[in-house]
Amino acid sequence: MVTIGLTGELGVGKSTVAGFFCQKGAAVLDADSLAHRLMEPNQPVFRKVVKKFGPQILKNGRIDRAQLGRMVFADPRKLRILNRLVHPATISAIKSHVRGIGRRHPRAIIVIEVPLLIETGLDRWVDHCLVVKASRKKQLERLQKSRRLSRTQALKIIQNQMSTKTKMKYADFVIDNGGSLPATKKQVERIWEQLKHF
Repeated sequence: MVTIGLTGELGVGKSTVAGFFCQKGAAVLDADSLAHRLMEPNQPVFRKVVKKFGPQILKNGRIDRAQLGRMVFADPRKLRILNRLVHPATISAIKSHVRGIGRRHPRAIIVIEVPLLIETGLDRWVDHCLVVKASRKKQLERLQKSRRLSRTQALKIIQNQMSTKTKMKYADFVIDNGGSLPATKKQVERIWEQLKHF
């Protein structure tokens, strides 16, 4: 079993890269999706988050992630509080899923998409760290389109994150997702061939 932590700033196209690995046969885990499940009603994380941030973050009995996002990305202190509530349970869920996949498929190549891989220390737990990068222009275009954010909102979110330059210091592999999709796919294929020999 080989584990790869896939990370990068918001808007660089991590999910696109993870999708290409999935096409090659990797088992892909998405930390954000796991975190969202843990924040569903009746989950312990749901109760902790609502208790801390109040009922104004609820919409039809569920956490309104857009509202919560606006609140925490406007205040680094609140973002740190949210991360402290959500990260331990998410990390535990990731490790549990990875162990399960490893038991069923001992030769599996597992790609774990974790935006805060390095910040949470998960980079020390995986076998390899893969950083996805793209130009700031591309990031902003993608965020404005996919999340319907203004340029100012998108910049504020990016500035609250560890920079790509810093993340790359931890990288075993780097993928430039600033060009065409076929170019990105070729980079994934090259890394995939290397991973098969570990």
